[in-house]
Amino acid sequence: MDFEPIWAFWSISRRSVDQSVNGTIYAMCRGLGIDCETLSRGGPEVPAKEIAKLMRRKEGVIAVAVRRKKVPDGFEMPRAVEHEILMARALDKPLLLLLEDGVKAPGLIRSLGTYVKFRRSSLLNDESLQNVLSSLREFQRRVISRRENHSEDREASYHAQDISAFFELKRRPGGFVWSQEITKHLIFDKRPNAPLVARVWPSTETAITADEAPLSFRVHNVTGSKRFSVHKRIRHISPSELWAELRITPTPVKGDFIRYTASARSRWLNPVYREDVFRSSRLELGGRRYLAFDGVIPVQKTTHLGVVFRAPTDYGIREGDIVVFAGQHTTGINFIDDEETNRIEAKTRVLGDILEVSFEVKRPLVNHLYGVAWNPPARPRRRRLGK
Repeated sequence: MDFEPIWAFWSISRRSVDQSVNGTIYAMCRGLGIDCETLSRGGPEVPAKEIAKLMRRKEGVIAVAVRRKKVPDGFEMPRAVEHEILMARALDKPLLLLLEDGVKAPGLIRSLGTYVKFRRSSLLNDESLQNVLSSLREFQRRVISRRENHSEDREASYHAQDISAFFELKRRPGGFVWSQEITKHLIFDKRPNAPLVARVWPSTETAITADEAPLSFRVHNVTGSKRFSVHKRIRHISPSELWAELRITPTPVKGDFIRYTASARSRWLNPVYREDVFRSSRLELGGRRYLAFDGVIPVQKTTHLGVVFRAPTDYGIREGDIVVFAGQHTTGINFIDDEETNRIEAKTRVLGDILEVSFEVKRPLVNHLYGVAWNPPARPRRRRLGK
């Protein structure tokens, strides 16, 4: 598999006793496409300008703060790691801090970025592994979001006349499967110098087993002002996530338009049952907490957005259980935008054995998530056969 890389400065202890921890986390990073680099030597003898020179070339900093000197209320972190964390702040670099259990980090350092605690003895256990992997994925999204926000040229090269999104939970012989189709009608304001980006990720992390197959993804129904083709290059794919580049040939020029559909299908795009939820973002709307949500985030100026959500009527959610909302989004939902939510024109209806919620928004805001939220039902209990 190919993965879309990001480049991170790797702030670590160089003591031999810590190499197994470093190696385990480094392997996780490599598996996700996070390219980590550090200086070949460390410690106070390394000039700060050498550290700064390398750190400036990186998109973010991952610091592994293991136990060092024992203090009354725990352990100190390595002094070099502490200094590199503060340098990351000075250079305005996104930071992920991985704290070994018992290590005390000053409040200033904890406030500089996302931090996650781990226990050395159980780093490869399911829960610890998921926690560290989740934090690395979130860090990766944060870096990529920052990268794309700085790439104004990509966003300014086209705008969307229409985006139509279709999310559906379908019943299959082996169980339920989620599918989504995003159709975009794009008009080019100038010749693009970068490929389009397609992304799929779950709003709520699910407890996925290691042997699950990756999601399926395709681009189809391509039409436009010319006989365009869309060539996808998968950078990262898993049962619940996808990052892909979509390169259009021939290259569009000012005035060209293209319409295409990107489809994804997997059991793990969203949790099917409440028991599938590993860690929820716990979205709160109207005083009620929701464990799952899905929707569309326009990343360019858009004239019209339409969203349809469908589920079988016997799935376990009713008409009033699904709510629509809009919220400002970067690496997650920062806040619910009540004014934008009030602009959503939504309707709920039952079509035979299908429950459908649909809505439209004219001129949606960029980097806002427009979607639906719901609480997955509990997994049905299997009936016991009588004797």
